[in-house]
Amino acid sequence: MTAGGEKEKMNMRIALVTLMLFLCSGLALAATSGTTDVSATVSNVAPTITAVESVAAQDPTEDSTTTVSIKFTADDQNGVSDLDDSSASVTLSKSGETSRSSTSTCSVTDISSTSANYTCSVDMWYFDGAGTWTINVSVQDSSAVVAYNDSTTFTYNTLKAIKVGPSSISFGSVSIGQTDIGATDDPIIINNTGNVDIAVNTTSVTAYNLHGTTTTTEYIGADQFSVNINDAADGDALINASAVTISNAIISAGNHSVNDGSTGQEYIYSYLETVPSGISAQTYDTSQLGAWVIAVA
Repeated sequence: MTAGGEKEKMNMRIALVTLMLFLCSGLALAATSGTTDVSATVSNVAPTITAVESVAAQDPTEDSTTTVSIKFTADDQNGVSDLDDSSASVTLSKSGETSRSSTSTCSVTDISSTSANYTCSVDMWYFDGAGTWTINVSVQDSSAVVAYNDSTTFTYNTLKAIKVGPSSISFGSVSIGQTDIGATDDPIIINNTGNVDIAVNTTSVTAYNLHGTTTTTEYIGADQFSVNINDAADGDALINASAVTISNAIISAGNHSVNDGSTGQEYIYSYLETVPSGISAQTYDTSQLGAWVIAVA
């Protein structure tokens, strides 16, 4: 091989080594790791009602309200602070009756990092129906997800009661032999102040003779008076010291404050049928024998 050939061969070897060094250098500088963005979204966990305290049977309060206290526990795995305390509420319901709900803010006590106790008050009216009422409690979280529970019930007891007004009536100034005199204070209003319907023909009046306030031996007999629901003379004749049924009187339970003569009330009219002869001019009243009594069976 000539000297030129050797030189050319040497140059080829140098180029090959240079290329190998370049490739090795490029391999050493290549990336051996990379980055990837990673994310995860944790969904809101719905709150739950874990307990509702039992409620004893409740008695209506005559002509007023009875406050029923309801206690329940709520849990939120996102943390107790996720519960919206202002949303806690209770609704009491019964088929055929108007539902009653808490109207003020429920009190709250945190009992753990995820749970809270709530106490809510609900007012029930005297005319709300007796029987089994369902308790529906609820609370929501900060995402407005609602937890509720309606598995608990309680009993609202019966109450039969009435109030009668006015407390006195008068027939004014009358004359011997005068007939069909209506009381100046009519009607007598019988209000149903409980939650029991007063059935037809179960309301009565026990009347007493009206004795003179000056000559007490003289009197106007109870049998000279009558009562009815129609504002007319010749109603149900009264009997001294005996209960007489007021025909067709019925006093259903209801909100008598409507004052329409039928909702939770009945109007009664009384008449002095005849002023008897043989008595003197004086005032006759119930002060000797006692006030007349209106009662329901």
